Amino acid sequence: PSQQSASQHERLQAFFEKSFEDAVATSPIWQSYLGRKTNYGKWDEISEWQRLQDYNRTQKELETLRSEFNYDTLSPEDQLSYRIFEVSAEDELRFYKWRHHSYPLNQMFGTHSNVPSFLITVHSIDNKQQAKDYISRLNGVETYFDQLIADLKRREANGVIPPKFVYSH
Repeated sequence: PSQQSASQHERLQAFFEKSFEDAVATSPIWQSYLGRKTNYGKWDEISEWQRLQDYNRTQKELETLRSEFNYDTLSPEDQLSYRIFEVSAEDELRFYKWRHHSYPLNQMFGTHSNVPSFLITVHSIDNKQQAKDYISRLNGVETYFDQLIADLKRREANGVIPPKFVYSH
């Protein structure tokens, strides 16, 4: 590859890495799944404000991708990565308006069962600080669920509720 294409490849890879790290930075849960101990005593922000921030970040990243990188001059491998990123970002932006048209919990799974499962299987306690972080997460469950309840109320106001047969289970 030419020096210019190698440079463009490195810039594109740096863009993807920054995009990934920016997304991970907003999710203490994701950080924990990745084995990182950053924000270890926190839950994700699942408010409308955070959803809008995520939407705006994705929109900006898509604009950056398209303005900073010339698809036609990329290697076939980088073109594939470009298109995967582009399609994923477009999907995220397109589906934003439908963010309240799913069921975040039901009789089988959801946030209510993910929280204890996460605390049992992902949040390890190997030292005093991690124990304090665990307690901090326990104390944060109420706020986390308050955000979930607000989200469920928005869905309900829009007529998006699980079918009646789910409630008895």
